[in-house]
Amino acid sequence: MDKEFSGTGHLIDIYDKEKKPKGFVFLWVRGVEDSDAVECLPQETSKINDSIREEGFIKEYYVANFQEIPFKHPQTHGFTIETFPIWIFWDRSKQEFKHKLFLIGIKNLLLSRGNFFPSNYAGGVVTGNDFFNREATIEEVWQRLQEKNLLITAPRRFGKTSLLYVIRDNPKEDYRCIHIDLEKVYSPLDFAARCTAAVRAKDEVERNKIEEEIRKTNINWQSKAEETFKEIRRSRLLFLMDEFSYMLDNFFEKLKRKEIEEFLQWFARKREGEKYLRFILTGSIDIEVYIEDKNINQRYFADFDRLKLSPFKEEEAELLVEGLLYGQGVYLEKEIIEEIVKSIHPAYPYFLQIFTGQIISYYRKYKSITVKDIPHIYENQLLGPNCRRYLDDLYHHILRHYGGERTRKAEVLLDELSKSPQGVRIAELQHIYLSKFRDAKDIEILLGYLEYDVYLEKKDNAYRFSSPLLREYWKRYQFKRRLKE
Repeated sequence: MDKEFSGTGHLIDIYDKEKKPKGFVFLWVRGVEDSDAVECLPQETSKINDSIREEGFIKEYYVANFQEIPFKHPQTHGFTIETFPIWIFWDRSKQEFKHKLFLIGIKNLLLSRGNFFPSNYAGGVVTGNDFFNREATIEEVWQRLQEKNLLITAPRRFGKTSLLYVIRDNPKEDYRCIHIDLEKVYSPLDFAARCTAAVRAKDEVERNKIEEEIRKTNINWQSKAEETFKEIRRSRLLFLMDEFSYMLDNFFEKLKRKEIEEFLQWFARKREGEKYLRFILTGSIDIEVYIEDKNINQRYFADFDRLKLSPFKEEEAELLVEGLLYGQGVYLEKEIIEEIVKSIHPAYPYFLQIFTGQIISYYRKYKSITVKDIPHIYENQLLGPNCRRYLDDLYHHILRHYGGERTRKAEVLLDELSKSPQGVRIAELQHIYLSKFRDAKDIEILLGYLEYDVYLEKKDNAYRFSSPLLREYWKRYQFKRRLKE
């Protein structure tokens, strides 16, 4: 518990619409410096209740001594009371409660998502309260699915699988949601086996057993797939097919083009005119660029809308950083939060999570932190050897997907672009490319992949690194390594 903890404050009871307690939060008060926040708390309580009217409600009580809560508030028995200083929810510059931050935490407890604030799992699959502030995206997904299937795009480690898990765990429109990981699917028979197992199995053990049995029979994949899709006719199913583009890449490594075309034609026919089934595909490889690269007929994917997971806006980024810090008991002033967010632009959650983790480690080691410390932590911790593995993961994607020759070509372009924050004009990049490889016919495809993988952005007939963090990483570790070779 914080060393400033006073024991005096306000207890927040959180109830669902059946009046069952879902959680309790204690907002402790330092003294007169928190009087504005305390004065506005009843108004904020009313505002929260307006926001959660359909899910439940909260109550607020003044508490003179935290230790007396078990005796005076027996409704808290059996619950862990989360404690926070009230000032972290008070915006001094605007003289108002941080309604969105407070509401996110209240909803996490109300809907049994976990703790009040999220944990920090940089790059990992997250669910519940750890899946932070993508409610507008989820609403957009369901809205678009009313008309078409959906292709969700974003690089690795940027939240696609987490989004699919949240959709799976919170279905709408009477859909049964089925998540299928396609990253290690190497043939149409693998695909048919995985879909069949996902539809029929009750748990992961049964899934694996069904898949293995189908693979052993070595039957015609179309027969098995047709049988499965016949079973689910007129069922409202939403297939959440993760890493579809990796599956295609596996196909091109192991199968003849004719076999791939047959599969894509069949899969397109299965979706054609379908009223009851919907499909969401995700891909760490840009499917649109991949289709052009492999000369695949675009009509196979004509029934898909595209939804790209964008970086957070500044306000969203500040909410995420606050949540990650406060959940670990690290209570920093607003100007420090703003400096953290300003350092990570664009505000990709993955990068914010990594940096915030380093901020927390620094704070715990030195017991304090100021705005002036942020550039030091950025330079020596975030770009230091201990964090290199997080950004190496994005480079490993290049090694895996681009292949040896294309990787060398990508490295030449990125090495050149890492020298200049302003970027390099396309004509100059083409000249450099030609001088190294004598043929620039695939440079547009390569730039398209690098743009999708958030390395690059195009602006005014020039390309530059989309993220200063990625540019510094590349210059410090990848470009420097090749200079030594």
